[in-house]
Amino acid sequence: AQLGGYTDWRLPTVHELVSLVDYTRRNPAIDPLLTAANFYWSATTGATFPGYAWFVLLNDGFVSVDLKNSNFAVRAVRAGS
Repeated sequence: AQLGGYTDWRLPTVHELVSLVDYTRRNPAIDPLLTAANFYWSATTGATFPGYAWFVLLNDGFVSVDLKNSNFAVRAVRAGS
């Protein structure tokens, strides 16, 4: 699907999402202009349980796994050049 004239959108890995966290901040632990939700899915699936995926709580930088059907936000990124 095309968005903004680009078709290379994807979900970030859990490591890419964590790289956005500023652990010197809290509520949110990211520039507030960069986020609208607290929980964001990553593209990283749970190694032991494929029905789970990693997420990052951008409110405080908490990282964990949850069922893929949980109602979390997504933050698309582009492959870039």
